[in-house]
Amino acid sequence: MREMIFKLLEEIKEEYLKKYGENLISIVLFGSFARGLASPSSYVDILIILEEVRNSYEIYTEFFSLLDKTSSYSEMKRRKIYPLISPIIKSKKSLIPRALPYLWSGEFKIIYDRNKFFERFIKELENFKKKCLVFHPKPIPHYVVIENGK
Repeated sequence: MREMIFKLLEEIKEEYLKKYGENLISIVLFGSFARGLASPSSYVDILIILEEVRNSYEIYTEFFSLLDKTSSYSEMKRRKIYPLISPIIKSKKSLIPRALPYLWSGEFKIIYDRNKFFERFIKELENFKKKCLVFHPKPIPHYVVIENGK
C-alpha cells in the first residue's frame, strides 16, 4: 500500500503543477504514513501549500477532482482499495507554527518544495517547539504551549 500511496502522491504533484504552476509551493506527507507506521485504516495526511488560497470549498473540491484524474487512484479503486485521503490546503502566509498543532509532533516526507520553502518552515517549527512547547507523555501524549519560554 505504501508504494501505491507514494505513486499517487507523485501523480497529485504533477496534476497540481499543471493546474497551479507557480502558485504551488509545497506538497508534504505527514502523520503515520510519513513515519512509516500506517495501518490499512490510517489517513493519508497531505499538506498542500499554495501561494494564495481562494475559496476553501472550491479548493477542496478541486483537490478531489484532481485526485480522481490520477491513474493510481483509479487503480486503487479498481482493486477495491479506498485510501482515506485527508488534505490540508493552506496559503503560504498562513503557515505559522503556533497555529498548526497537527504538525507539532510530525515527521514529514516532502513530495514537492519550491525554493525549499517547507525545509525552512521545518527549521522554524523546530525552533518554536524548543522555545514554546513542553511535551507531556501522560496521561495521553500532548503538548502545552508556554509563553516567553517560561
